[in-house]
Amino acid sequence: MSLARKDFSIDLIPIKIGSFDIIMGMDWMSNHRATICCAEKIVRLALPDGGVLEVHGEKPKRDIKIVSYIKMRGHLRKECVAFMAHVIDTKAKEKQIQDIPVVREFPEVFPEELPGLPPQRQVEFHIDLVPGAGSIAKSPYRLAPSEMQELSNQLQELLDKGFIRPSSSPWGAPVLFVKKKDGSFRMCIDYRELNKITVKNRYPLPRIDDLFDQLQGATYFSKIDLRSGYHQMRVREEDIAKTAFRTRYGHYEFLVMPFGLTNAPAVFMDLMNRVCRPYLDKFVIVFIDDILIYSRSKENHEHHLRLILELLKAEQLYAKFSKCEFWIREVHFLGHVVNKEGIHVDPAKVEAVKKWEAPKTPTEIRQFLGLAGYYRRFIANFSKIAQPLTTLTQKDKKFVWGEKQEEAFQTLKQKLCNAPILALPEGTDNFVVYCDASHQGLGCVLMQNEKVIAYASRQLKVHEKNYTTHDLELGAVVFALKIWRRYLYGTKCTIYTDHKSLQHILDQKMLNMRQRRWVELLSDYDCEIKYHPGKANVVADALSRKERVKPTRTRAMGVLVQTSLKSQILEAQREALMADNLRKETLHGIEKEFEEKVDGACYFKGRIWIPRVEQLRKMIMDEAHQSKYSIHPGSDKMYKGLKEHYWWPGMKRDIATYVSKCLTCAKVKAEHQKPSGLLQQPEIPEWKWEQIAMDFVTKLPKTKKGHDTIWVIVDRLTKSAHFLPIKETYSIDKLAQLYVGEIVMRHGVPISIISDRDSRFTSRFSQSLQAALGTRVDLSTAYHPQTDGQTERTIQTLEDMLRACVLEFGGSWDDHLPLVEFSYNNSYHASIQCAPYEALYGRKCRSPLNWLEVGENRLFRPDVVQETTDKIKIVDRLTKSAHFLPIKETYSIDKLAQLYVGEIVMRHGVPISIISDRDSRFTSRFSQSLQAALGTRVDLSTAYHPQTDGQTERTIQTLEDMLRACVLEFGGSWDDHLPLVEFSYNNSYHASIQCAPYEALYGRKCRSPLNWLEVGENRLFRPDVVQETTDKIKMVQEKLKVARDRQKSYADNRRKPLEFQVGDKVLLKVSPWKGLLRFGKKGKLNPRFVGPFRVIERIGPVAYRLDLPIELSSIHDTFHVSNLKKCLSEETVVLPLDEIQIDEQLRVSEEPIEILDREIKQLRRSRIPIVKVKWNSRHGPEFTWEREAFMKSKYPHLFTEDPGSSGKN
Repeated sequence: MSLARKDFSIDLIPIKIGSFDIIMGMDWMSNHRATICCAEKIVRLALPDGGVLEVHGEKPKRDIKIVSYIKMRGHLRKECVAFMAHVIDTKAKEKQIQDIPVVREFPEVFPEELPGLPPQRQVEFHIDLVPGAGSIAKSPYRLAPSEMQELSNQLQELLDKGFIRPSSSPWGAPVLFVKKKDGSFRMCIDYRELNKITVKNRYPLPRIDDLFDQLQGATYFSKIDLRSGYHQMRVREEDIAKTAFRTRYGHYEFLVMPFGLTNAPAVFMDLMNRVCRPYLDKFVIVFIDDILIYSRSKENHEHHLRLILELLKAEQLYAKFSKCEFWIREVHFLGHVVNKEGIHVDPAKVEAVKKWEAPKTPTEIRQFLGLAGYYRRFIANFSKIAQPLTTLTQKDKKFVWGEKQEEAFQTLKQKLCNAPILALPEGTDNFVVYCDASHQGLGCVLMQNEKVIAYASRQLKVHEKNYTTHDLELGAVVFALKIWRRYLYGTKCTIYTDHKSLQHILDQKMLNMRQRRWVELLSDYDCEIKYHPGKANVVADALSRKERVKPTRTRAMGVLVQTSLKSQILEAQREALMADNLRKETLHGIEKEFEEKVDGACYFKGRIWIPRVEQLRKMIMDEAHQSKYSIHPGSDKMYKGLKEHYWWPGMKRDIATYVSKCLTCAKVKAEHQKPSGLLQQPEIPEWKWEQIAMDFVTKLPKTKKGHDTIWVIVDRLTKSAHFLPIKETYSIDKLAQLYVGEIVMRHGVPISIISDRDSRFTSRFSQSLQAALGTRVDLSTAYHPQTDGQTERTIQTLEDMLRACVLEFGGSWDDHLPLVEFSYNNSYHASIQCAPYEALYGRKCRSPLNWLEVGENRLFRPDVVQETTDKIKIVDRLTKSAHFLPIKETYSIDKLAQLYVGEIVMRHGVPISIISDRDSRFTSRFSQSLQAALGTRVDLSTAYHPQTDGQTERTIQTLEDMLRACVLEFGGSWDDHLPLVEFSYNNSYHASIQCAPYEALYGRKCRSPLNWLEVGENRLFRPDVVQETTDKIKMVQEKLKVARDRQKSYADNRRKPLEFQVGDKVLLKVSPWKGLLRFGKKGKLNPRFVGPFRVIERIGPVAYRLDLPIELSSIHDTFHVSNLKKCLSEETVVLPLDEIQIDEQLRVSEEPIEILDREIKQLRRSRIPIVKVKWNSRHGPEFTWEREAFMKSKYPHLFTEDPGSSGKN
């Protein structure tokens, strides 16, 4: 034995002693005169040479240093990186029967072993032979020594239980062993010869789809697995001899049903159906020896579980407790995962698919298709995708594994690994079927309540390839009705097809024989066939045609791009550079100029090349246009943002086409007409946030926080902006507090402010600013908001972004306002040719879109100081960046001031000047306070001439457009999306500054998912930032001047007349601002346009007649060209017209349906009767409380009966 490199002799006895290597006895310790010091954990041994050997015990390591809360808070304030981890128990506690409710009452149902021979049951297993069959006996198989030992043990166990007995039967089958998952062996009898001569029992096993259909609405599950279920059924006495098997240790026969017999599943299924018949399809489904109990509530599940356990106890059927699961919310059953959301593919099967290697024989293809086909209801277009593989399984077909087979194999693997969640049917109503056919196959989709229930498709048979298009489309309808008969028969359903003539198939008189047979089948169903254009019927259309299925737009798009975009590009480049594919890329020799970088990708002039893969290019454009970080920018802004990182031939054209076909943009973007009078522009500011513009976006839907107004504050140089959520009732003091907190604290005190003539600027607010901050407030001319154009334009962008947020992400607009402000300030503005963030801070803002460029090793380099200083000189009022703050129109001056300081000053410093119209919030104490405290000059617009503050007015227009997009596309309250709207606005390209406001503001483009490839982390903090920022400020001032000159020229020129041709699709402009009653509670964020509608006649030079649907029959069908806009989108109508009301003035409204209740609202000095009103809208709250007097005056027909007879007082 060696201790501290000293050898000792010791007598040891080898025994199992747990975790200790050696235990030294007291005798050995005494011989070496050992002394033990427990305090020091030292053992001292006397050495033969008189020395002493010290053996030290292990001391506990204390690598964890305890830090106090105060010290930790200091670290966090310094923005130190912190991580939190806690230890969890990875070994789950073994479940016990007594721990489970209800189950603990039935321990006898879960024995450790079966108690012996089962009782006589309703069903016995019998083996009937085909006529003329004789007995069969085969020699035993040779077994390995370990298998022989296992055979001996299992035979003895079966004998002890009475399941087998010695036999002298003329029958005999050999024995073999199969390894289980846990490593143990299962003894199997090879009954294949007996099975060949056995009369087959055709008792039906339930279809998997039918079983799952019973689970609709279930939220609680319990799964019971019977213990050796087959051994709980006796064999008929005269058939026992046929179960005989031969072994090395003798000849035996089964008294209970053995495994491996052909009729065993059917007979046991018969027994379980008889036992569970009272409860089948009510709360129990059975598949052979698996019992699944399902319930809609916890209380019901307790009752159901007790009934089943009592049933098993009475029938003396026993379960294996370790394999059972109780009171679970998600259950693995028959290779699927089921929960309240729907049906999923079992992740274990997905893992097997991922590791599946390419088949090398037809048999291996059949094995793979067997697994894939089991989940075909999850895979759109399954039969068409699998066709190259299916062909190789045919007889007399040479096995050649080519590119088509490999693509089909990989596609099926990918679709199985990313299978969608399929909903369970809810009742028997509202089924909708989408059908389509092509010469590749038939495809259909079953939906209910806008949720996919199942996909189905099949390849065409040989003779069907000769069918006409009409017959193929009708065949797709018949295919859907047959395959989903259990859902559609006996209930009313709607079938959509892209073959228009099928709408009248039941009325046609001239039919061929095939059509007559199919029409007879159709007459058995209560179905209505409707026409759906092929381009709108994208779901079923993708099931039958060659084109790839369009990618589903997901809310995790940013994550998908982050983790897989680069790998997808690399894979696409490798495919495209193959000799056969390269000519399809239309590169015209440009590929010779490609540069391959260290990441293995091909770049053209520093931009990564995107091959001609529509899914890949569309994913990039989707991210740049529809994600949370962009929110529907125009084609120029989108192209400017993308071209710095990506390149492909015709990229600008593709982006313009993509944006022109965006229905959300077409419906919410404002049209900018020529104003009266020549454009008068304020001077270009000298520095960032010295001159600002501000305005309010009022009358927005009130959020949960009470916000109903956004205070928009824009830097006139850098175009950076802040959006502050406030209440319209805020006092002057409150606005002043917000101003100091959002503007002064971030940017310093502005010299001047341009604003409109809001009362919050024209009263004490302006005076307070002038006295306290030294800021000049320039109010706009009355009724001319163009004076504060910067703010107005920013507001328009803000509202567009909020609309997109509300429509796509839901929630309240003020929840999204921070991201909206981030997006706006990070967008390229044409007038300063960068983003406001970059102009303000001299650096691009770091965001998910430029992760590929901004690496962590580039975040803290010393050269950032110089680069930032250089960029500081580029931008200020010209950046076009903006902030959109959700507020209430009644917000006080204090509240507005607080928002101003917190959102603007804290982020950007105090502006030198502010351009604004003559709002009372700028012309009162607000301006005096700003001038005295912050030194900001507030430049108010000329009375009755809001063009002075044109920047603010233009921003507000953009804000409102973006908010409309949010409401139309994402739903919810506009203030939920306001952060994203502001983010998108400031991150969008502005023509006047030729960059995004963020770039102009901070001297760098905002980091967002689309420019990962460009922005490297090692480029963030270089010393040349200072000089670069200063130079860029000058450059942006020059670009802004050029852009302003161009804008003035454009504004002063006549515009080209707009013309349409008969047959064009156009959008119809509605008035969301005036007389709006109800529209999903979105108020100001209603869409600007509805449609599209077809032009059927031109009436004179500027009027057109439209083909209006029946929902708009109450209005005149002839419109001036100013109310129309051409629709290039191929999308379907987003806004259902049957849910809205449009009056003769083209104003959107919704009507009340019923008065449900009446109450008296008790105020301090008055009592107000209110009524509960039901509206005809699905987009917003269905019920609202309104003043009874107002409703009676406007809708007297609702009060024919007293609604409050049962009301409360």
